Amino acid sequence: MQISTHEFKRAVENCLLITPKKPKLSILGLLKLDAGNNSITLSATNLEEHYSVTVPVRNGEEFSALIQGDQLLKVLKNIKNETVELDGERNETSDIAHIRIVSGMTFRLNAENSVDDFPGIPRDDFRKSAAVEILDQKVLFEIMKKVLFSTTQQNVNKAYSGVLFSQKDDHLEVVTTDIHRLTVVTTTSAQTKADFVIPAESVKNLTRMFKDAALTEVLLATEPQVDTDSEKPVDATMIMFMTSHECYVSRLLKNEFPNYNRVIDIGIVEKSWFEIERKPLLEKLKTLIDFHAGMKIVSAVFDFVNETLHISTCGGAESSVQTEIPIRPVNENPDAVKITGLNLKYLQEAVSSMGSVAVNLIEGAELKPFYLTDRQPGYRLYHLIMPMRIENIRSRKQIAEQKATKAA
Repeated sequence: MQISTHEFKRAVENCLLITPKKPKLSILGLLKLDAGNNSITLSATNLEEHYSVTVPVRNGEEFSALIQGDQLLKVLKNIKNETVELDGERNETSDIAHIRIVSGMTFRLNAENSVDDFPGIPRDDFRKSAAVEILDQKVLFEIMKKVLFSTTQQNVNKAYSGVLFSQKDDHLEVVTTDIHRLTVVTTTSAQTKADFVIPAESVKNLTRMFKDAALTEVLLATEPQVDTDSEKPVDATMIMFMTSHECYVSRLLKNEFPNYNRVIDIGIVEKSWFEIERKPLLEKLKTLIDFHAGMKIVSAVFDFVNETLHISTCGGAESSVQTEIPIRPVNENPDAVKITGLNLKYLQEAVSSMGSVAVNLIEGAELKPFYLTDRQPGYRLYHLIMPMRIENIRSRKQIAEQKATKAA
């Protein structure tokens, strides 16, 4: 059969995103090939994720086999021709013994025939399902990639290693947290009939697999409804994403998120803020962090004074750095004390994921949350970082007042 090298290579790369490197079951380290007269379907799974993709072929033959995906990819990466010839070589018992690939050179890859043991996509679990409506896939994928930085693999609550999707009347909220920080995005790019949490690794794979493909349907596998009067499914266990020729299924995490609406107050951010140029802020943060390289936590005091942000780091062995950056107050009281202590690496990760940066602080408060926001046409991102307690923290205004008192 003849097959496009580019399409075949892309299909194998997507399969390998979820193929385990060190599988507990050897069969999970393989790819399944189901060939027909007009197409070939590749499948991969790690039991928590399932993926299949169908690629058109010419002059095909029917066969099924299992092969090593990483070995197949090595072959395809070294082929420069636009198409390759692929067929299954059978042994004396008519089983597929090798997959033969011809394109200038001839490659023979060992094949296994235990295709019936290969776990398939659990489509039966979606007989009772709820649809997720995708209104703007580009915006939704951008959001999903932006919020991943504030997830964790260390917390015992598995939900914190995932991304929450929660419908709130006319908008969707996309949420991540690792206890120390919280990201909430409001958007109308999608709608869901049931709240759910996708593992962070699944989100990464999803946005890579379908970055150039349009989703045609998204379904949630739901458990039976207990309250028969409610239109909202009780729980979702899996999610399925489909295009015209691909299917990806991921397990979902239990929705054990805290009541984040009691933690973050979007109204505060909307009232007043300081706008900061993203690029120079990132450059300053990188310099400060590099200076204190080797420290597990790099803390700093942020002092907002009129149109200037003063940053002072607190390092080991009495080392420190001071710098400043211009800011633009919007609806702010210039006489208010705006000062807080922060983990610089947390701030750097947050700002790196944003297209623009606006900051809001609760007036005169040392240990109140530090708010960031990113306003984009298709969504608004709100990020909260819990402050650090830094001894003898004082604003420049307080220092100036103390000096004036001593002078008097």
